[in-house]
Amino acid sequence: MAYTFSKDDCYFQVPIISTNRSSILSYALTQSFAQSGHNGKYSFLQIIVPEMFIREDTFLNFVAT
Repeated sequence: MAYTFSKDDCYFQVPIISTNRSSILSYALTQSFAQSGHNGKYSFLQIIVPEMFIREDTFLNFVAT
């Protein structure tokens, strides 16, 4: 039996709002981005966000646990 999925079947809204968004954004904009690659092709830019930002943010802490 075939079933058609919609986006509503795959996503849901988390009832928590980020409390540390501006601090994380400020940090990210002051860092040097590293280019990540896969199969010899560059795909996206990335930075490593310190764990303290995740622990202090209610949304990221909720998602990480």
